[in-house]
Amino acid sequence: MPRLTRQESQQITRQKLIDAAAREIIQTGIHKASIRRICDAAGFTLGAFYSNFTNKDELLLEVVELHTKREFQAISNLVTTASKLEKNEVLAKISEWLGALKNNKIFSDLLLEFRVYANHNAHFKTHYDDNKRRWHVELANALEALFKGQGLTPRIAPSLMAVGLSALWCGFAIEGTASGVDAVDKVIPVFLETMLESSKH
Repeated sequence: MPRLTRQESQQITRQKLIDAAAREIIQTGIHKASIRRICDAAGFTLGAFYSNFTNKDELLLEVVELHTKREFQAISNLVTTASKLEKNEVLAKISEWLGALKNNKIFSDLLLEFRVYANHNAHFKTHYDDNKRRWHVELANALEALFKGQGLTPRIAPSLMAVGLSALWCGFAIEGTASGVDAVDKVIPVFLETMLESSKH
């Protein structure tokens, strides 16, 4: 087996630290997920950490970036598939994506942890909000493509729909199943269907 280059080895170390940070945040929360705990969980020394990250916030932002990129790819795949489908099939695909997102407990739990952390950390908030804006833009572009594929013009801007859809999903992530009803995959598709039905040909 060929020996890893220094760059490849460093990338593996970074990825293991990012994965360990995500696990520690889910298990203990951001504030208890110290650099030392993360290093211990990943099997590295503090020196290895500081060879890859300046501080904890930089690592946290990498965790945000990693999971956001995965969802960007999922949205891109959804648009590519849905552009060739009928309306009911499009809604079914969106429901499927939302169901997968809902079941991704790591993503939803991290989202909540990062939102609270950002409210109390101005430096982190600046970068986190930038990431959130990029998420909204990506979602807006996907919605615009979906409407265009159906030959429709939405009555409200895709950018506003993206914010509304994101807010709905985040609200359900916070609510969970406390009400005894798992409604995210029922309410959001109806929201989208209403938008489609009220749009102009």
